[in-house]
Amino acid sequence: MLNRQILLSALSEFGALALVWLMGPHMSPHLAFAATVGVIMVSAWRRRRDGRTRAWWTINGLALSLALLPLLTDKIVQSFYQAALANILCAGAFAFGASGPRSLLQEFAEARQGFSFDPGRTDISHFLRLYTLAWTAFFVLRASIWVLCGGHDGAATFLQLAMPLSFALMLLLSFKGAWVFRIMQRVGLIS
Repeated sequence: MLNRQILLSALSEFGALALVWLMGPHMSPHLAFAATVGVIMVSAWRRRRDGRTRAWWTINGLALSLALLPLLTDKIVQSFYQAALANILCAGAFAFGASGPRSLLQEFAEARQGFSFDPGRTDISHFLRLYTLAWTAFFVLRASIWVLCGGHDGAATFLQLAMPLSFALMLLLSFKGAWVFRIMQRVGLIS
């Protein structure tokens, strides 16, 4: 029962974004946009009693922006610039997520474990804010690589391999947060 609840919660939080990233490239832009709006509406309906958190608004706003991007740029922008713009949108979402009393990653972590962190543990809050900013820098770097390599012959193969691998590595590091936290403590980035 707990696993089902976690899955439903994750789908409610990330369903639209997952749809855009996983299915969007395989659908027409109009269908991807309509499906994204539909998933967001279902998620909003499910959260009608509990309310929508800043994380929910950020993630679903990002999903909507990413679904809208091909509709606005398909005819006027080359695909590698479109990919760069998508990464800038992601960087913007994480930069926004680093602001406020709690970072976006702290909101996700607290929602996942079902309770808030001890307010006295500023080291955890600081780490999660830095990690949110690391995601921002990651997406800015990816956007830069798309712009720098996108127009060159032979770069397509490199980009098709490097971009998904870099994202997978960053996700893997996110799931190893405690390990990254200890390393950052050892090198003195957080205390």
